[in-house]
Amino acid sequence: MTQSPVISVFLFLALWIAAFALYGRYWRSTAAGREWREFNGRVDPAVRRFAVSLRWLLLIVLGVAIMLAAERFRRAFHTGEAPGDASGLAVALLVVSSYMIAVLLTALLINFVWWLSPWMRRASDAAKVGLSAVSFRNSMGILTMQAVVVIPICLAQIYLGAIMK
Repeated sequence: MTQSPVISVFLFLALWIAAFALYGRYWRSTAAGREWREFNGRVDPAVRRFAVSLRWLLLIVLGVAIMLAAERFRRAFHTGEAPGDASGLAVALLVVSSYMIAVLLTALLINFVWWLSPWMRRASDAAKVGLSAVSFRNSMGILTMQAVVVIPICLAQIYLGAIMK
């Protein structure tokens, strides 16, 4: 008995949703998470809007670029195949994994822009008074730990999606 690709896609997505739910619960229950949420509430709204606009732009550009690279990688394994011949699970693995990597890279880039841009740095210095967990070092540490765990998993999923018929 073979498993339906639709069921596999839903199981795959359910696994990622469960992982994010657990991460969100952890982040909401820690003191550092509370301090970062308070920091975000204190930051000048113009700085927040600029960061959000830049984040969406980078996410879309990086996501599409990584997804196209993943599709080219898949085509290296299936040279004679038409673009629509890939299974639903293979496509889901390529797309979701590409955007997961893009989310982390976008977060790292936005963090660099935020902490290295003078006007954004002044706004964050004013907002972080009294918050010990809010620093460039802590934010880069958290993002790096996430990247070290998630990116290899996503690359493995892209490889699985590429070799899958």
